[in-house]
Amino acid sequence: MDEPLSNLDAQLRVATRAEIIKLHRRIQTTVIYVTHDQVEAMTMGDRIAVLNEGLIQQLGSPQQLYDHPTNIFVAGFIGSPSMNFFPNAKIIDEEGQTKVVLEGIGQIVVPLRYVERSRAAAGKDLTFGIRPSHLEDMALIQPGRRVAGVPDSGGQECCGQARSAFPSESRRSGAPACRQRVHAPLRYC
Repeated sequence: MDEPLSNLDAQLRVATRAEIIKLHRRIQTTVIYVTHDQVEAMTMGDRIAVLNEGLIQQLGSPQQLYDHPTNIFVAGFIGSPSMNFFPNAKIIDEEGQTKVVLEGIGQIVVPLRYVERSRAAAGKDLTFGIRPSHLEDMALIQPGRRVAGVPDSGGQECCGQARSAFPSESRRSGAPACRQRVHAPLRYC
């Protein structure tokens, strides 16, 4: 099917999308569905191929593409709003912790499960990506209140918090959120 819903109004598009999903489940056969609408792809596909200029960039389940994009193109294409990218990121070891340093923005402590992989990237030209849904403005959280298992900042100066900066820590995967404090105002690209 090549863009079968592109000329339908929003209400009919949603209804037709549901019918196509039911039909696909009933006939249990492979369907190649071409769309530029990532919402259609993510909600209808069991496996998605992301193409760029005719080349497959990544093939996998919607969750795999979201949690583990293989390159910047896929990371920026999947998800709404799209992932933010910070070029010139550096990996450092400081005070017994491995950190990602975002020049002019702040630092994020690397969770233990990613320390070895992160250290292997030290000294390389890196681009750090994070999804807006993985950021929270600490100024909006009332003092003493726990939010999604994260204790109050304890009076620390903290303008933002990065959650799930590392793939399998994602809230979408059902894993416990690993939250790291960023001690500088967070800026969006």
